[in-house]
Amino acid sequence: MTLGAPARGEGLAMIRWRLAFAAAAAFGVVASAATWGVAGEAPPRSSAVELGTNGPPLKPTVGGLAAICDVNGSDPQSWCAAYLLGALEAMQAFGAGGHKAGTCGVNYTAERLAPIFVAWSKRNPDFVGFPMMAGVNLAFREAWPCH
Repeated sequence: MTLGAPARGEGLAMIRWRLAFAAAAAFGVVASAATWGVAGEAPPRSSAVELGTNGPPLKPTVGGLAAICDVNGSDPQSWCAAYLLGALEAMQAFGAGGHKAGTCGVNYTAERLAPIFVAWSKRNPDFVGFPMMAGVNLAFREAWPCH
């Protein structure tokens, strides 16, 4: 079935709706092409900051994350802070649900997270090769345990 051909038993209202939808879609394509044609250039790229770890290349291990977080220090806008904030929020959800893998009684600022994780990783060198999230979980459960 095409957009213009009515299906058997299709009412006039449905046919009008399908034609209006097709016209709106066509208008959107034409308007977009005309806008960028007049501008004479491709659509602009995002002005977001270039993605990266703000440190050494990422090795997805406790040691790799600790190296990045050590370089980032307490910068709340770093890649490290974003990763740790996301992990901590997920762990808080587990803790709020009573799961032992969560964190409880969390009182933090983004600036405190990297130093907590880096200090934990230095005290626990046996975990250097473990996955990043495993180390983050252990470090933050130590800092904010659920009893």
